[in-house]
Amino acid sequence: MIKHIYQLFCLLILASCTDNDLETTETQLITDSYFFQKQSLNFNIYECNQYQNYDFKNYRQSTSTQTFLKISEIAEKDNAVDGCIQKYMEVDELTPSSNFLIEDSFFIEIMDCSKLNQNDIETSIRPFLVSIENNSLDLWVAVTKLNNNQFNWINIWPSEQTRNDFMQDWVNSSASGKLANELGKDLFCNNHKTYSFN
Repeated sequence: MIKHIYQLFCLLILASCTDNDLETTETQLITDSYFFQKQSLNFNIYECNQYQNYDFKNYRQSTSTQTFLKISEIAEKDNAVDGCIQKYMEVDELTPSSNFLIEDSFFIEIMDCSKLNQNDIETSIRPFLVSIENNSLDLWVAVTKLNNNQFNWINIWPSEQTRNDFMQDWVNSSASGKLANELGKDLFCNNHKTYSFN
């Protein structure tokens, strides 16, 4: 049972490996040749159980109106807010920034992952990144730095509908299982949160 749940979860993470082009885009990986273009960004996220009288004017508000997000290049953890759970992450992008990161609308997935061997994170995720490039999928990918073999994996899609349309085809493809097995040798991701902003 746990094996089936794990396989399904891996399929969900690997949402960017289809032969369907949702849009005509050209995705590039950040390799050594892109070293000076690689960005480190900072995410301040507040999850609030109820409306807060705090001024979130520089934050994007989720469609649920309970989550607030600020993405910036300035490494700065914002103050705690009563009644909200704060998550701060410094992330390194693995695909170049997409225009939808500066738009008001996008869909974000954040996964808590563990490294299972000595390979570095970028080497472990490389098959996933190559599949994004091969399928010209408009998906922004980043990871946090490793901390006690733990890290966060972030995928940002242009919209929730884009992700859902892709997932509908992806889950039924033979490539999904192959990639899930390949990634499962190096990584294990067990917590998956999604947020929609528009």
